[in-house]
Amino acid sequence: MTFRRYRISDWAELLPGGAVLLTDENVLVVADMHLGVEASLEYEGLSIPRVQTKKILEYLESVI
Repeated sequence: MTFRRYRISDWAELLPGGAVLLTDENVLVVADMHLGVEASLEYEGLSIPRVQTKKILEYLESVI
């Protein structure tokens, strides 16, 4: 999958989904991914399908 990148400075590009690529260092920055949210909600008594973690991992694989 190819993503359109938006240059936001001389050293950074914004990727769809909110990740930022620091081009000089070749570093991908991602934050606030909510990994494990399904398990946490299940622990609190709310059962939801475990799809969010899979989607996050697919996103990360695509941008890496």
